[in-house]
Amino acid sequence: MMSAEHKLSAPTFAARICASTGADLHACVATAMPAQSGPMQVGGTTAVEALIKALPASLVPEDALPLAAASGFKGNELPCFGHPLYDDEEPRLAVLLELVDGLGAHGPDMPKVLALVAGARQVGQHPNVFATLVILCKAMALPNGIGAMLHTMARTSG
Repeated sequence: MMSAEHKLSAPTFAARICASTGADLHACVATAMPAQSGPMQVGGTTAVEALIKALPASLVPEDALPLAAASGFKGNELPCFGHPLYDDEEPRLAVLLELVDGLGAHGPDMPKVLALVAGARQVGQHPNVFATLVILCKAMALPNGIGAMLHTMARTSG
């Protein structure tokens, strides 16, 4: 439910504008969905998944940003890392990473995922909720796209 409502995101704003016209619930949800798909929303999870796929399994934190840059991702522009509302870590990050730690067994991509997060955090870049949902899904060895779906379902219900 941490994704249900989060201040005034673009999809929420779009739905509220639609609702202000007297439109029904279905129209409001239908208005919000296209905004939700953008790269600064759940659309960015696809880029996070591509980044993880591009990184080698033997990744160490010190190599994470240079290898991300070599794969076409600029070190200061990692997809879904950083959030304009937070100077440091997003509040939901700690809760979701605690869930990852509590899982015990992790999916096969987790060593490089954790190295990427550690390397990014060393330079002050922290995963936002979209990247963290991808991390949670990678920890559970779920297929790509599930993090986006989880966030969209929660945001739609919110």
